Amino acid sequence: MKAIVLYIHGRGGSAAESEHYRPLFPGCEVLGLDYRSSTPREAGRELREAVEEFKKEYESITLVANSIGAFFSLCAGIDALIERAYFLSPVVDLERLIGNMLARSGVTEERLRAEGVIMTASGEELSWAVLCYVREHPVKWEAPTEILYGSRDDLTSYETIETFAKAHGARLTVMEGGEHWFHTDGQLRFLDEWLLGTLPPLTIAGERWRLLRLLGKGKGGYSYLAENEGKQAVVKQLHHEPCDYYTFGNKIEAELRDYERLQKAEIRIPALLSCDRDAERLVKDYIEGPTVMELLRSGASAEPYLPQVRDMAAKAMAAGLNIDYYPTNFVVRDGLLWYVDYECNDYSEQWDFEHWGLPYWQPKVRFRAYRDEDYEAVCAFLIELNREDRTHINWNWARFEWMMEHPEFDKSARSAIGLWWAEEKVVGAAIYDMYFGEAFCGALPAYAALVPEILDYACRELKDESGLAVAINRENTAEIRAAEQAGFEPIEQSETVMELSLDRPFSPTLPEGFTLREMDQIADREALEWLFWQGFDHGDDREAFERSLSPEPHVRRHFNKALCLSAAAPSGEPVSHCSLWFHPDTDYAYVEPVCTVPGYRGKGIAAALLSEAFSRAKALGARKAYVISDLPFYEKLGFAITQRYPFFRKSPET
Repeated sequence: MKAIVLYIHGRGGSAAESEHYRPLFPGCEVLGLDYRSSTPREAGRELREAVEEFKKEYESITLVANSIGAFFSLCAGIDALIERAYFLSPVVDLERLIGNMLARSGVTEERLRAEGVIMTASGEELSWAVLCYVREHPVKWEAPTEILYGSRDDLTSYETIETFAKAHGARLTVMEGGEHWFHTDGQLRFLDEWLLGTLPPLTIAGERWRLLRLLGKGKGGYSYLAENEGKQAVVKQLHHEPCDYYTFGNKIEAELRDYERLQKAEIRIPALLSCDRDAERLVKDYIEGPTVMELLRSGASAEPYLPQVRDMAAKAMAAGLNIDYYPTNFVVRDGLLWYVDYECNDYSEQWDFEHWGLPYWQPKVRFRAYRDEDYEAVCAFLIELNREDRTHINWNWARFEWMMEHPEFDKSARSAIGLWWAEEKVVGAAIYDMYFGEAFCGALPAYAALVPEILDYACRELKDESGLAVAINRENTAEIRAAEQAGFEPIEQSETVMELSLDRPFSPTLPEGFTLREMDQIADREALEWLFWQGFDHGDDREAFERSLSPEPHVRRHFNKALCLSAAAPSGEPVSHCSLWFHPDTDYAYVEPVCTVPGYRGKGIAAALLSEAFSRAKALGARKAYVISDLPFYEKLGFAITQRYPFFRKSPET
């Protein structure tokens, strides 16, 4: 039976996201649909036309729809055309969702009806025509449906999703702690296992194997942990996806031939239990344990297993073979090393263990996820990165320090920051900027070859629902080329760095009646944050401000009170502020933040504060100052644009 899985993305997504689901439907073609419309009527019409076309060619159609894509599918009238649907964090009651958005925005239905379309402060477009449409066209849906919902979904309440599931006979699965967008490693693992758990068992040599989880995605096939009558094994489904560095013949016959060759060579491999040539599936023993790659990524050494892999290499060479020595193909169980792939090729010195495999087992550079004790090492890395070459000055140690204690910084995810180490120092890093979706990716010049690996890590671990964006200096052609080769494309977004030479005198003069104050990050915490609240245009609602205060102060390790300056009005209340950051291992000061309470702007107060701060930083050894901005305010102070950083974005799963 010819079968296809169609993926419908949510808002801001793309058809490329369907790549994630390809290994989760063994034996099926998986394709993403891009729709152009943004209203239920038009998007539903687009989807129905597409599904009707696919129905002419495929006997079975399965639907996977995400968020608003699920609601558009509900509006498409396609339930009779599909075998089954999988809804991920679906929007199932758009009328209620619009009502909730109206309430949060303080907008009445009467106003929406009068204006037709209203853009909320969060960027959501609310339409009276859409609200009327969903009221006039209640959802009708009869296809067998599985729903995955996160308990922390901020768009759809549990009551709403449960009501829909009961009304339409759908089976509802709730992930405790899951969000509307499933994107963390744990959430994606839950999603994958949920999907696999709903699939019918695969019949191989008369045995029915239920897939439990995806173990690996290789150039020739997908491997799954499977279960049959209490026995666990590995099911491998061969695929025919293109591979630009390897040529395959008859895959299933090659697997069987290679298994026999490895047995004769006495390489320790899992036993082959059964085979289905027509479906191109193998069943083999499950060797439970970590792969060598997992050990390396955890910070462990592969040294204890080198004698065993060298013994395998010697046996392979004696048999005229090379095996694939990449560390993901080796599992450690009870101290023994197993080669869990069956791939082998005729021997060539170029591809033997010592010449090709060993560098992967004894990497000079090791990856480790960020730990709190790595803070100073990251600062040292960013200082060294910008010592001679300022093309990364938009990401300097002070920006990192300011961000790490910013109220909006997502501290819970900081272990997602990736660090590459050599000789006990950080030589490369992937750091998300406040939230997932934007990141810094860079390496010291001597380790520039790491950049593609760092970009790949960031794409997997630091993306958001729209993918990942990185800012790259327009003069850094090597990194731009690496990003483009990794699938990044330029977008209409950029950062600008301005520079000011401090090799001149500064004469700060505050307006009459205003006084200069040094501010302490702990003792003056509430006064500072109230000033920031007003200065960054959050309003003057003191109660709202106090509700926003975090329980603990934001303490930055290299804080210098002498460079944290505020101007107090004649009333004594601080109304303008600037901070500079200087490290004795650098020759520059970094400006962050600068703000003035609205009623005191345009009086030259912030300019006077900055002049005083520049004078103090100069006395400490700074020769220049940097700010990420292109505002005329800084140009009037003498700053000039020296670096521009266009952004490049890679969509999810591309």
